[in-house]
Amino acid sequence: MKSSRHVWPLLVVCCAPEFPRSVGTEDPVEELRLVVDPVEQGAEVVRLYLEGPAARDVSPSDVALFEGEVSDAQLQKWAEGAATSTLLDRQIPATVFYSGAEKVVVVPHVPLRLATLHTLAVEQGSSFTFWTSEDAAPFLKRVWPPSNLTVSDPWALYCGSQSVELGPTPHSLEPEGPLGVFAAGSPGGLPIPCVYFAAEDPSVEGRFHPPRAVGAWSLDPTPLDFRSGVAAVQALACEAEELAFGPGCARVEDDRMHVRTPELPMVWLMGAHGSTWIATSEGFSSFAIRGLEPASQLSMSLEFATATGRATSNYKLQTSSPQAHVHLSEVMANPDGPEPAQEWIELWNDGVAPGELGLLTLADSSGSVQLPSATIAPGQRALLVREDFDSTALPAELDQAAILRVPSLGGNGLSNEGELLTLLDEFGLVVTSFPKEPKPKAGESVSLTQGVMGEPLWVRSPPTPLAENTAL
Repeated sequence: MKSSRHVWPLLVVCCAPEFPRSVGTEDPVEELRLVVDPVEQGAEVVRLYLEGPAARDVSPSDVALFEGEVSDAQLQKWAEGAATSTLLDRQIPATVFYSGAEKVVVVPHVPLRLATLHTLAVEQGSSFTFWTSEDAAPFLKRVWPPSNLTVSDPWALYCGSQSVELGPTPHSLEPEGPLGVFAAGSPGGLPIPCVYFAAEDPSVEGRFHPPRAVGAWSLDPTPLDFRSGVAAVQALACEAEELAFGPGCARVEDDRMHVRTPELPMVWLMGAHGSTWIATSEGFSSFAIRGLEPASQLSMSLEFATATGRATSNYKLQTSSPQAHVHLSEVMANPDGPEPAQEWIELWNDGVAPGELGLLTLADSSGSVQLPSATIAPGQRALLVREDFDSTALPAELDQAAILRVPSLGGNGLSNEGELLTLLDEFGLVVTSFPKEPKPKAGESVSLTQGVMGEPLWVRSPPTPLAENTAL
């Protein structure tokens, strides 16, 4: 049964497969019961409790959580240590521990899938099935630290898409974890849509879970791993056109800033003139923040954290005058029609000023072509096609003035096997580029999208000439 949004109790269906039960437990179904908390408002993260006299006989190592229904035969094999790979693929990692003489707590490491049947198995001979809710309550995903990272600074950050109101609230992590404070925003006071935890004891070590919820917010249940002896981040050496930005380097443009980051994982919390940004990084990567005011001096605050600690800095940034930012946005190298005649390349100006295409050159490994003189407005897209391109193959509603014809696309057309394309400015400098991968199938294009932190990401896609890009 699925719980409704306002119902507190959850019906739990129990079954007892016919395999040996533990000594001293005459009726585990009556002496051992499952309590699922919470189900109010369709909470996405749950705690499971095995309660009753028989809970004293339950070994945490003999409890397992599975998605879906598990048959008696499957449970029998699991109890014998011979579970099938099919069943093990459905097992959900969880931490199991005692909490009192007659209570065992089960904490899933991931949010349980909504509106889905689950089975909690106990090797002594009991199993319980329950449905998760159909609706999700407000849920905050853990942004820091990453799930695979051990940190020596015992704090964590959980963020969502809505503003969070929560005064400083003391909580202990589980099981028997350190006491700390959960509060809204960032430790430095940035009004980000997040809740952070900071342990009272900065030297705490161990593996813990957050509480199921703080205030009205469910928290990502992924375990936290606090250990000493973690490697420190090494700051980058910045280029002449960059400024030192925390341990990274930043290049400030008109309405955006690009940040190069060190190798080890970090989280970046930024604020300027009422706007805030959150980014994570790892492995000499980069991210972009957008929405800066062109031709302005800005005061930006930065809070950054590594595995070993946190710091706060303030910067004065000077943005440039409004610029065009023309990108290679989508490439159709493998059309359903004849090649190379029906190949095309989409350009996109995501800047805040018009761009002159006649100053640009398209090049590949075998040649180049000068683009025709045309102005591309902010937010506008243009389509580059060959002179023999049949435009009747395109949707009839497309703006024909945005279709620009050139003698060739690159030297000998576009390769179906993938090739590097570059757009060069009047000085021969690379404005934007298109990678060799991924390789499209016939009728697919490859489109530019944005990753989680604003970084460019190329994906296979359905063709969307002169329209917003979508991924397959």
